[in-house]
Amino acid sequence: MFIKKEMLFITALALLVFVCHASMSSHANDNNDNATPSPDFNGNGVVDIPDFLMFVEHFGLRQGDEGYEARFDLDGNGTIGIRDFLIFAQNFGKDIPSAGTGGSGGDNGGHRSDLVIQSFEVSDNSLTAGQSFTLETTLHNQGANTISSSLSLYRSTDATIDETDASIYLFGLASSLKSSETQTMSLDWIAPPYAGTYYYGVCENVFTNCSTGVRVTVEGNEGGTPDLIVHTPLVSHKSVTLGGRFSFRAKVENIGTSPAATTTKRFYLSNDATIDATDKQNNRNSLFPMKRFVVGASFPYSYHWYAPFKKGTYYYGLCVDPTIGETNIDNNCSTGVPIIVEDSEEGRPDLIVIAPSILDHRPTHGEFRLWATVRNTGSGLSDNTMLRYYRSDDATIDATDTLLRTERVGSLAVDGLKNDPPVSIPNDLSNLVTAPTSPGTYYYGACVDPVPGESDTNNNCSDAVPMNVGVSDLAVGLASVSTSTPLAGQSFTLTATVRNQGPEGAAATMLRYYRSDAAIIDATDTQVSANAISSLTGFDGLVSGPGSRLAASGTSRQSVSVSAPSNPGTYYYGACVDPVPGEANTDNNCSAGVYIRVVPSGEDPFNIELVFVGDFTDARKDVMRQAARHWEAIITEGLPDVNFSANPHSFSLGDKTIVVDDTVDDLRIFVKKEVLRDLVAGTGGPRYLRTGDPTGLPATGMIVINSKFLARLQLWEPLWREERRLRDLMLHEMAHVLGFGPLWEEAGLLRELSEDAYFSGELAIEAFNAAGGESYSGNKVPVTSASGGCGVGAHWRANVFRGLDRDFGAEIMEPTIEREHALSAITIQSLADLGYIVDVSRADPYTLPASVDTYQPPTASTKPVASHVGLVNLGPIYVGDEQGNIIRTIDN
Repeated sequence: MFIKKEMLFITALALLVFVCHASMSSHANDNNDNATPSPDFNGNGVVDIPDFLMFVEHFGLRQGDEGYEARFDLDGNGTIGIRDFLIFAQNFGKDIPSAGTGGSGGDNGGHRSDLVIQSFEVSDNSLTAGQSFTLETTLHNQGANTISSSLSLYRSTDATIDETDASIYLFGLASSLKSSETQTMSLDWIAPPYAGTYYYGVCENVFTNCSTGVRVTVEGNEGGTPDLIVHTPLVSHKSVTLGGRFSFRAKVENIGTSPAATTTKRFYLSNDATIDATDKQNNRNSLFPMKRFVVGASFPYSYHWYAPFKKGTYYYGLCVDPTIGETNIDNNCSTGVPIIVEDSEEGRPDLIVIAPSILDHRPTHGEFRLWATVRNTGSGLSDNTMLRYYRSDDATIDATDTLLRTERVGSLAVDGLKNDPPVSIPNDLSNLVTAPTSPGTYYYGACVDPVPGESDTNNNCSDAVPMNVGVSDLAVGLASVSTSTPLAGQSFTLTATVRNQGPEGAAATMLRYYRSDAAIIDATDTQVSANAISSLTGFDGLVSGPGSRLAASGTSRQSVSVSAPSNPGTYYYGACVDPVPGEANTDNNCSAGVYIRVVPSGEDPFNIELVFVGDFTDARKDVMRQAARHWEAIITEGLPDVNFSANPHSFSLGDKTIVVDDTVDDLRIFVKKEVLRDLVAGTGGPRYLRTGDPTGLPATGMIVINSKFLARLQLWEPLWREERRLRDLMLHEMAHVLGFGPLWEEAGLLRELSEDAYFSGELAIEAFNAAGGESYSGNKVPVTSASGGCGVGAHWRANVFRGLDRDFGAEIMEPTIEREHALSAITIQSLADLGYIVDVSRADPYTLPASVDTYQPPTASTKPVASHVGLVNLGPIYVGDEQGNIIRTIDN
């Protein structure tokens, strides 16, 4: 089963809308001041998704940072932070006809809150030290929209309550407030342990809309005084590389003779061992309220930090603000613990730029979306930098080309990506570019500025992506074959599709089929057949929606029958289309080669037969058959046939009843599309297992693909990516049908010790070690556990195979379908552990992430939202002999 990651982004946006307003059609307040920042950043008159994407791009920047813009600093405090986000959220969906784009101000962007704090009261304003009392506030929504907000409880030394006072508690509304509704909330609290006069009040967090402070007098105390001490911190490494990651652990203890009231802890970075408030306060976890300490109580605090990108010795420490009644504050700061930052080839970043994506190009008005993905392929964190987009007259992109726009790139972890989400980026209006008006071929690319300590700066520019203006462009897509293991001299079918990707029509031409000894196909290879291609129309733009699906583009799908060579061995087949007059780009006129293994007569190859139940397009059938051919090339020996003629085998597939009453050689998979849960792309598994030798391997299976997933592919994905993602999904689900996951327990290869589930096959463990997992401290090979989602043993464990900070799916049998996948030797050898004969040389290159040396248990962050078992009622798995006699069943 695959889980679509990009849907999580949509969930976040839905949460944003929920937090802000139930309605998205209201008007902004009339007193919006044009001299103050407006959350309508793109000036289209409404605060919407493009504004949100622009805000996210600048989040975290401070005044003086490169890329800082005052218009995103809605509260004018010099930092684009959480308060600015809350102001933005409060205005999300509102029309702002007179939105300004001026400088910052101190009035929260000129917007007022519709939430009014009508009253704030205390149950008793004359208390003894440590006495319990109740705080009560009444809120009224005087606006036209439903409001969800949060409040902060403050303690002050005077009746004026604002954010400069001590924030001692954060809480949200009990429920959203509809227009004109009133809500009263109560909070139980404890008076300070020391005599004095205090003022309590609340503020709405979005606009700092505060109550007046209520005076509370505390008499007497519990005796003694608190004394908070911060012990010298411990660090995991005494020296790290530029931007290297290390852990920091410090302990705060109350060594006084009385409890300590709530206070604040602050983390500092210093140039010497003396830590105090004059040092640089670390912007990660810098302010956190502490719990009330009783005498002798101590609390450890652990965090992960990243070292600076400049060589030198730095000191890290922790301070706590003096608490009420504390008289000794000389020990409120720890000693600074030194970290030596060194320059080393290991642990250094290395940024690359993946070739840009071009979407929505329409020759009629010449606008299109252009973005590129930056990836940190090094072994250390990268610093902030800039991404620059260029247009070139040739296929080489560099800084001498025409600069189109720039984009800020924040710090990237190892394997971290910038601009990867396929949902948000295509909708971002800030990446619009205007095409040239003169016909011809232009090349687009991007370069990322080097960062400190980068190990290789020769790969900081992307490959070029050609775009044709007013010309034709023929391209040959994925080629497919009817079998990847033909017998010597056996006939098989070779299929290829030609598309005109240019805006102008293409003249008639020829499609030629070739056999090669390598995966690269060109006209120097051995031609085996040819088809005439009629003239093909150009495209007249793209379908509505963010995906780059060509509308009304000429295509021609062709098939020929060819004979396999008489000599057994490995070959590649593909097709090339002859160039047409005026064609802009001929580099894409040939398909990639499709792998073929010709087997000698008498050898029994492994065969996968796909039976499509329901309506699939020919193009999608070709992609799914290609996935089957890929597995046929990996599994090199067939299994005993199963003859169901005397004992028909039947099972349910959704609303269909499947009956098998003939001979199966070697595996027959029924494929159907059906509506599944939104985040589930597909599911699959075996239905009938053999009892012969090798035992327990399937003869039939089923795959169900979510029809919503297919619809989203067509809308959101460029055609090349749709083909790749559908192929990856089928490779993944076919592995489940072959037995990956569902048959591990039956084969005695699935173990689980204290939530550490693992696959114990020796060959898979050997491949795991070879991929970089030799030093992994957990049980091998780690798989999803009962608390890790998708059922016990259904997939490789994501936070091991993907890493803690890896934003893309790296192995085909992880639970999610992402941008990049590899069918690794680990997965192939797991099938060998089940009894298949495999060719492990067909594995894709794959290396485990650097974090794999530490045991990683399943965590909430790696749990898919739905389990693999039970999404579709697959029913029991039948176990029988080669004549179809059912011997027993396995509950699914």
